Amino acid sequence: MERAASVFLHADIDTSKAAYLLDWVRDPVVTRYLNEKSDVAEKLNHIITTVHPSLLTCHLNKSGRFYFVCRQNNEAIGFVRLADTDTPKEYELVIVIGRKEIWGKGYGTKAVRECLRTAFFEWRAERVTAYVHFDNVGCAKALRKAGMKHISQTENCDFFDITFDEFISYFSKKDKSVNS
Repeated sequence: MERAASVFLHADIDTSKAAYLLDWVRDPVVTRYLNEKSDVAEKLNHIITTVHPSLLTCHLNKSGRFYFVCRQNNEAIGFVRLADTDTPKEYELVIVIGRKEIWGKGYGTKAVRECLRTAFFEWRAERVTAYVHFDNVGCAKALRKAGMKHISQTENCDFFDITFDEFISYFSKKDKSVNS
């Protein structure tokens, strides 16, 4: 069984990667757990077709930061978004692995870890949160494996979070268990 190789976050959005994004948001299986409005694909298509390619990154980063999740061969396999919240130095994580054939192979966990590293070490975030539809077992598993903890549940969502200190502690423990 294929296991996830390393992934990296790619901040620059070009028209070829934007086309992947458009395909993913048009796929109801990929987006069934997202809280996006029903016209998100139409709006995204409008942006891709009318905005100069050099400005795509600006448009997708209006209220947070958007990254493509890429394998080492630069192939886009999904995206993560760190959205601004009302609390300073706190961000909400949204993750989508758009390539359904690689679901369950660890790419989501690796993407979440990379996103948390970016949030905590580059942005100096104090907390990262995530809301996950309660049926989205794969995403919840990826968040837990990346160190996020389940905090609460609403009627249809599970709430996860992790602070900077918890992130450091979690990976310090993992490093010690690997080196023992």
